Amino acid sequence: DDSGLPPLMQELTQRLLSHLQGLDRQVQEIDKQIKQLARQSQVCRTLEQVPGIGPITATALVATVGSHINEFKNGRQLAAFLGLV
Repeated sequence: DDSGLPPLMQELTQRLLSHLQGLDRQVQEIDKQIKQLARQSQVCRTLEQVPGIGPITATALVATVGSHINEFKNGRQLAAFLGLV
């Protein structure tokens, strides 16, 4: 190997790279599961029609607000509840 790194550093770098690749696979799998969950929920599909809201935001909003959505008189109250205003 002509990287110029000592063998110990090469081994540590390879271990770190393998760990990062494993984390990347886990993130991809979780992302896939979230997208599947969002497809199964009519509320999520409706939320995704709003520009800028994708599966992650839609499922997070549904998880946060849940069935309490009717307790908000308007969008401004919901935004305040979420800390957006």
